Order: sequence, then C-alpha cells, then structure tokens
Amino acid sequence: MSYPRPYPRKRILIFINRVNFGSDSLVEVLRMAVGLSGGLAQHQVAIVFMGDGVTECLRSRLTEAAQPYMLAALSGQVTFWADKYSLDLRGMNPEMLLPQCQILAPEELSQFMGRADIHVRL
Repeated sequence: MSYPRPYPRKRILIFINRVNFGSDSLVEVLRMAVGLSGGLAQHQVAIVFMGDGVTECLRSRLTEAAQPYMLAALSGQVTFWADKYSLDLRGMNPEMLLPQCQILAPEELSQFMGRADIHVRL
C-alpha cells in the first residue's frame, strides 16, 4: 500500500561541523536523519562530516545506542560522506571511518551542495 505524498520529496544535506563531547551526538544526528528520511515525505538525506565533525564518523563512535539508528538510517537510504580535506588535516584515513561513509573531495563539495534543496548545519 502506498500513501500519497502531501509534500514534495526534498534533497536534504546535513553538515556536521562540530563534535559535542558531552553526549552521544552521533545518535542525535542519526535520529534527525531517520526522521527526515521516513514518514510520508521520505526525503533524500545525506550527512556530510567536516571540520571537527569528522570525528563523529569514526567506527568507534558507533556505540550500542547508535546502532539501531544507523540501521534505520541505512534502510531509509541516508548516505554518509566525510570531507577529504578535514580528514587529511587530522591525519585520519578511510579505514578509521564507518563502513558506510564515503569520501567527498573538496572540488566535489560545491556541486554536491548545488544538488541539494535544503542545507542544515550542526
């Protein structure tokens, strides 16, 4: 059974620029992404980790509390991206990242942003 979409599907880009050391902020990011990608509108959501926020996409950040949200985000076809420039500045390599996370080159970032309907910065 399919439901009519009362609102047009949007391409939403969520930028994670900072890390919140006081809480499990990856859970909060995933919760937001699941909410946007689910429901009647089923928006197309992409998360870009950049700046200090790239530390949020480390494998070690996927805690037991974050795992159900990650599964829900993946089933909602949320995509995950890490800014290559931010990774290089911090000496991080792709093997340290979540397996779902793809690398986004700086020259691709502006094109990536241009395809999105909505930008959210956290």
